[in-house]
Amino acid sequence: MADCFRILVVKTETGIFKRAETKDVKKKTFFVACTLMVILVLLASLSSIYFEEWSFMEGLYAWFITFTTIGFGDYVQFESHSKKIAHGNKSTAQLFLHGIIFAVPYVIGLSLMSCILTCLVDSVDHIRDFRDRCMNCCLDLAGFFLLLRGLFRGRKSSFDLTKEPGRERNELSSI
Repeated sequence: MADCFRILVVKTETGIFKRAETKDVKKKTFFVACTLMVILVLLASLSSIYFEEWSFMEGLYAWFITFTTIGFGDYVQFESHSKKIAHGNKSTAQLFLHGIIFAVPYVIGLSLMSCILTCLVDSVDHIRDFRDRCMNCCLDLAGFFLLLRGLFRGRKSSFDLTKEPGRERNELSSI
């Protein structure tokens, strides 16, 4: 599904927006998948008001838990239908029909969740690079502030900006 969204993003940018090259396809794919997931959760929650006789928040909670595969079991879809069949108020054909209708959101929701997780895993390298840049920036700032602190105390700082990055971390952790 992630590949389908990537193709959709590329075709939209090249066809509709007439761009020569696409940028940030992973981010846009993630955005499309998250948007569709929110829409699906909202629609499924609204349908739970009618089919399961839950409040909107209960439906929202139940579908979110279902799509993320956490599944606590405190809200189970079709439980009210099973009780009505046991009491003779509904037929098994109606339960079967509702099961087929709700199979579509299950499959789409789980596929969207898989797409979202795939986008996140694909972006791990970018997240690590960002983290490393932030850590190096913080170490450079910490070294600068150590140098300033030493100058304001009237003595030279023992911190040398020309040292190796690994040695800077050891000196910073001892403070």
